[in-house]
Amino acid sequence: AMNLSQVLKGREFVSLASSDCSGRPNNAPKFLLKFEKPYLYLVDYSYGTTHENLKSNPQACLSFMDLDNLEGYRVYGAVELIEKGPVFKALAKEVDRKHIQLSATRVIEASRTGKKFTHFELEMPEKFTVIKFKIKELTKIGTRGDFYRETDHRKVQ
Repeated sequence: AMNLSQVLKGREFVSLASSDCSGRPNNAPKFLLKFEKPYLYLVDYSYGTTHENLKSNPQACLSFMDLDNLEGYRVYGAVELIEKGPVFKALAKEVDRKHIQLSATRVIEASRTGKKFTHFELEMPEKFTVIKFKIKELTKIGTRGDFYRETDHRKVQ
């Protein structure tokens, strides 16, 4: 079984692919808020192509690399947009906390390495949406092109 929590640990962004109703693809990095199986929570602007696509076609695909093991991951799923209400308010607090933590990490990293970051503060957009992504299928692609797949009918960790 694949341990997705382990692979996602410390990861800040994942690439999200969506498409409009005519099938035109769109791919953009999204801020990863948290993973609570079988859901991934991502943060997105409340405007723009991804948001429009997901409103009309609530299916998406995520991809990311595990650079330590040179394995690629593709996660297919169904999406729910959370934009208001008590659940949104609770998630917005988590988004704030995660941004503060990420900004602090960048400041520490810069002082430790002398690396210059142009933006210490990750500005949270005024209007944002939380994308609640339900995992339907998870595929791991190895270095030789070998792959292992889990669907929601089989265990996804």
